[in-house]
Amino acid sequence: MERHHPRERGWWRSTHASRHYYDCAVELGLPPWEQVRRSVPLRLRPEDTGRAHGIIQRAVGTTTGERPVVGLHPGGAGLRGLKRWPAERFAELADRLVECHGARVLLLGGEDDQEVACEVRHRMRHSPAELTGDLSLWDTFALISECDLFIGNDSSLLHAAAALGTPYIGIFGPTHVPNFHPLPRDPDQGVVVQPEVPCHRPQYFVGGSTIWYRQCCEGVCRELASISVDRVFRPAVALLERRQPVREPDM
Repeated sequence: MERHHPRERGWWRSTHASRHYYDCAVELGLPPWEQVRRSVPLRLRPEDTGRAHGIIQRAVGTTTGERPVVGLHPGGAGLRGLKRWPAERFAELADRLVECHGARVLLLGGEDDQEVACEVRHRMRHSPAELTGDLSLWDTFALISECDLFIGNDSSLLHAAAALGTPYIGIFGPTHVPNFHPLPRDPDQGVVVQPEVPCHRPQYFVGGSTIWYRQCCEGVCRELASISVDRVFRPAVALLERRQPVREPDM
């Protein structure tokens, strides 16, 4: 099968997963990859966003636009949990956004994320809205669409934020960013933060230990744990300030 790009050495390591999937179906008569819109927007119904407004108001006592709402997803079960930035970093980040930007924090995720979300909540000085495991996936999407900022590990919710048009910060460690970075609606919509020293065993889309298991780190990826709170906090503030003016915290 002829591909639309040259087969330079290691091309598959610099090619996004969406391109690999597309190439699998190209013989169905699909247009050339260069003509395809890369980002697929995720659309919600008005009743979905209306329900999200109500959930936010009940959870944090504010309406959308009154004070910045930040969705956090500290979970993600992929790679035996190795894609999770440490819970204590999420907690410190959330507290700093509350204290410096007056943010209202929502902890989001599914039932598998409840344990790590509980740890984040217990480590925080300012109580977040704990919604992990309480909502359907569609309601979670609706909440993300109403957030002023979403911050999470490499997971389905991060990619949903990109597709919904929500400003985001993706925290990447062992997964290879060129293969798995989000596909935003707008090129300036989000930021990917990754270790300054790359993971010594990156997880590629193909040909990596995602498929053929090799023991690497256990519990927390060492390189991912090297990402400081400052490296996530700075772009978070920049995205919030671009989204809406800073408001004095009501502490």
